[in-house]
Amino acid sequence: MGADPIYDSKTNDTTVPLTGELQLKGEHFKYEVYLLPIIGADNNKIAAVEEDLIKRMGNRMQNGKHCLDIDESIVRENIENDEYSVVAFIHNKNHDDVASGTMQYFDWCESGNEQLWMSDLCRISTSKQPVSPIKALIKVFENLSKKYTSHLKYLHLMVDNEDPVGAPVLIKIYEKYGFDIVSKSKCAMDDPDDEYTLMRKKNQKNIENNA
Repeated sequence: MGADPIYDSKTNDTTVPLTGELQLKGEHFKYEVYLLPIIGADNNKIAAVEEDLIKRMGNRMQNGKHCLDIDESIVRENIENDEYSVVAFIHNKNHDDVASGTMQYFDWCESGNEQLWMSDLCRISTSKQPVSPIKALIKVFENLSKKYTSHLKYLHLMVDNEDPVGAPVLIKIYEKYGFDIVSKSKCAMDDPDDEYTLMRKKNQKNIENNA
């Protein structure tokens, strides 16, 4: 497939993550954002960063299983095939409540112009708080969109319909986060069997401590 980078041609090093903090309804979060493909002058450093991302994304464990069935081999293949535009991690500074995810800058709607898609979202916690780090991560993604792809009006995601019980639950959660279901007339994705429910959220104004 090959997603496009969100950084411009003037960028020459993405081995160091973008970092920052944000507050959301009284909870404090800290995040790390990597822009992919990883580029830089030092090939050893590039390889080290990629290996770190492979280990961190490929070992997100929930109840003894890989989150979303994504293991190191899948992450490695995706990095090698340039399928990530962004890899991000966020955690609650005061509780064991973390989340991570990726974004793809890709024309899934087959419109002739790329959209920005959230993917691989995973929350792992031993101390769940009322404010989910997923919600905070979405705020970070919105800020990234406004900074690097300011021409885009929406942030997109797909919900896999394979799980008839879990899919409606996820759709309801994302609706609470401001996402709406997108009709096929607005996104003509090649999905004849309706394997996915497409959703999008209009980008909001920047939050404090922007990415």
